[in-house]
Amino acid sequence: MDEVDVNRLSEKEIRMLQMFHYSVWLHAEEDNGRDTLYMKLMQIKNSPVLLADIIDEPVNIGFDCPLDLHCTYTRDKILVAMNYMKPSTIREGVKYLPEKKIDLFFITLNKSDKDYSPTTLYNDYSINETLFHWQSQSTTSEASTTGK
Repeated sequence: MDEVDVNRLSEKEIRMLQMFHYSVWLHAEEDNGRDTLYMKLMQIKNSPVLLADIIDEPVNIGFDCPLDLHCTYTRDKILVAMNYMKPSTIREGVKYLPEKKIDLFFITLNKSDKDYSPTTLYNDYSINETLFHWQSQSTTSEASTTGK
C-alpha cells in the first residue's frame, strides 16, 4: 500500500476509512483526526485479510456516501458511513439525520417468538421491489417526532 496524503481524501473516503476502522476496533475514530485514523489503519496493512468478490452497486442518495447496494453492513457501520460517529447511543430502530434530510430504518426480518417479545415482533415485510411494509415501534405515536 502506497503512502496516502490523508488531507487530500474526500469526506466520502474518510467515512469509508471510518467504516473499516469500526470493523476492526468497534468504535469510530472521531477525536484524533485523519492522521491518527490513517496511522492506525496502516498498523494492520500486513495482516491477512479475507477478500470476497461482491457485486456492489453505487446508489445516489443525494450526497456522497460510501454505502453500496447488495452489500452487508452492520447498523453501526451504516451510522458511521452517514457521519453519525456515536452509533452506540442509538437504541431505536429508526434514526432521522436532519443535516442529510434522511431517515434510517433498521429492520430484523427473521424473528422468532423465542427471541422477541410480543411488543417487538413487528410485522415488517417486502410488498414488492419498491415497497416495504414497516410496522412502527410499539412506543411510537402518530404525534411523536418519529411518527411524523
